[in-house]
Amino acid sequence: MINCIVVDDEKPARDELKFLLDNHKDFKVIGEAENGVEALNLILTLEPEVVFCDISMPLLDGIELAKKILSKKIDTYIVYVTAYDEYAIKAFELNAVDYLLKPLKEERFLTSLSKLKGLKEQKKLNMNKVDKFLSEFSLSQERKSHLCLYKDGVLFPVKSEDIVCIYIEDKTVKIVTSDKEFECYKSLSEIEQILPEDEFLKCHRSYIINLNYIESIIPWFNRTYRVKLKGFNKEIPVSRNQTAELKNRMQIL
Repeated sequence: MINCIVVDDEKPARDELKFLLDNHKDFKVIGEAENGVEALNLILTLEPEVVFCDISMPLLDGIELAKKILSKKIDTYIVYVTAYDEYAIKAFELNAVDYLLKPLKEERFLTSLSKLKGLKEQKKLNMNKVDKFLSEFSLSQERKSHLCLYKDGVLFPVKSEDIVCIYIEDKTVKIVTSDKEFECYKSLSEIEQILPEDEFLKCHRSYIINLNYIESIIPWFNRTYRVKLKGFNKEIPVSRNQTAELKNRMQIL
């Protein structure tokens, strides 16, 4: 299922798009907006995989909306549906997946949907490749000094010493390095088995930290701690059952 939102300042145009998408079981409309400002809020809240978007809209037009999506590094595909053909070049410069002209033609619309399904399948295949790499690493009992992590269709070799932390957000495991952030579909426990145990600590069920990046340790409630890491702007909790291990590893007296 591919989750979508529909953005157009004209309700009949939104209704037509919703009707067309409802006829395809692989697509689900999870929201709609009548201008770019509403759309951006929806995108940040609902995290749709696809945005079907008009260009000429009040407050924030479709081109400016795409610029904001790019600047915020939001992972979503944009398909423009518009009566104006003169913005096509600019749209593709902003990484639009497709550019459909009103009135919509069924065959052209189906081609666009097929393209979107292909992109999702390719993304899934890329993630499976990452899983395979990580599985091969985890099968080995030797702790590894390097990992291969996937980002934007490319695998990057990453030194374990460059990993700041690994954490779970919205059911997705995220690996933060000194200059990048990656997503991974292995569990924290599986990744923990790969990393050098003398450098890393699973301080909480949602966090693994690199002890070498600890900037400060803050005493917290019930004799626990919160940890601030260099290059990571969140304070990380330390669970009660890991407090003693942190004190031992960091020689807290």
